[in-house]
Amino acid sequence: MAVTVATRSPKSCPLCRAERIDRTLFGYAWQTYRDTEFTEWYRAHRPDHQHKWERLTCTRGFSIFGTTTFFACGSRHPIFDLSPARLRQFAEHADTNTLAVFFNGITSTSPDAQRQSAQMVWDRLLESK
Repeated sequence: MAVTVATRSPKSCPLCRAERIDRTLFGYAWQTYRDTEFTEWYRAHRPDHQHKWERLTCTRGFSIFGTTTFFACGSRHPIFDLSPARLRQFAEHADTNTLAVFFNGITSTSPDAQRQSAQMVWDRLLESK
């Protein structure tokens, strides 16, 4: 049985889509951060906020040889099915009311409201083609 010596856990903020990766190696933990195309748009057009880091993809464990020792997955915010580039494309063409509805939906605690906001983006992007 392989022993896990490292982990990698990608996270993202549903509001601005900044990304954070939590890593461990031999018990030492650190984080790296990255802005996305949507993060830039968000900072230019929306108020400051506290990041709410949520799971972006599965957490993975690795052995000393770099082979995967485990995957830890679960539910995630539906907005993460859209790339930051698609979100930016949507936001650049949406009016103020549409953006208000969108951000209210993705910050809602209701999974249905979150899904509806993500679907609204898909619908608008498909309409524009």
